[in-house]
Amino acid sequence: MTSFAAARGISAQEITDALAVGATNSMYNVLFKFRDISGTEVFDGMGVGLRAHTFQGTSLDETTVELINLALSDINGCKPCTSAHVAKARHVGVADEAIYEAIQCAATMIAGTQFLKSLGVT
Repeated sequence: MTSFAAARGISAQEITDALAVGATNSMYNVLFKFRDISGTEVFDGMGVGLRAHTFQGTSLDETTVELINLALSDINGCKPCTSAHVAKARHVGVADEAIYEAIQCAATMIAGTQFLKSLGVT
């Protein structure tokens, strides 16, 4: 993956940062999706207890971070996170068409990985 990215002008640090943003986002998706589907509001008043330092101070620009967060939140089916990241992406100036295109790309990537899994490719 590193050589593929490097050929496209993406540094190893940017790859590392994108993976860290994705991992951190997925952690939050689990928590907020649980709160959304738990059937009770009792958990809404409890502290999050997680740290999102990865979202700040990366080599990635804010738009890229938000589009990663948005795509993963949608893939993970986290309604509150998806809604929040749509709002944040708009706030940082991402056009609705770009937001939608990010989701289309995510959907295509998921379809591709599912297809490869069905063929036994790991």
